[in-house]
Amino acid sequence: MQTKLLSFLILSFISVAQADDFKTITGKEYNDATVTRIEPDGIVLTNKAGIAKIYFTELPKDVQQRFGYDPQRAANYSAQQSAGLDQVRKEQVEASRREAEATQKGKSISSRTTNSTERASRAPKPLRGTAETGRRITSPYR
Repeated sequence: MQTKLLSFLILSFISVAQADDFKTITGKEYNDATVTRIEPDGIVLTNKAGIAKIYFTELPKDVQQRFGYDPQRAANYSAQQSAGLDQVRKEQVEASRREAEATQKGKSISSRTTNSTERASRAPKPLRGTAETGRRITSPYR
């Protein structure tokens, strides 16, 4: 039994490490691609173009069988991933809401102090001229 398991693991790693060509059922091709990760709902490939995840539903039946695709496991995995993403999104929305509230509170405190400063700056300023300084105002643009 251990020999079979060891053989299976060795063959799995060998097949993952080899570069291969993949073609989806829609005709998209991934040439000279290396499988870097096998997930219950698809495979992650790397090639010259970059990194891509191809879902098993996009691959031919022989490729699905080669990588051990199980539709029920894939559906459960996708549901877990989706639930995790939903939780992260909720946390981000909550953090943004808290940040906006903190910013709004900061603005209201700042606006109260700014309003009193603005009132003082809006007071009429005395004119400077002959009456105050005793000098005559001259313009260089005469």
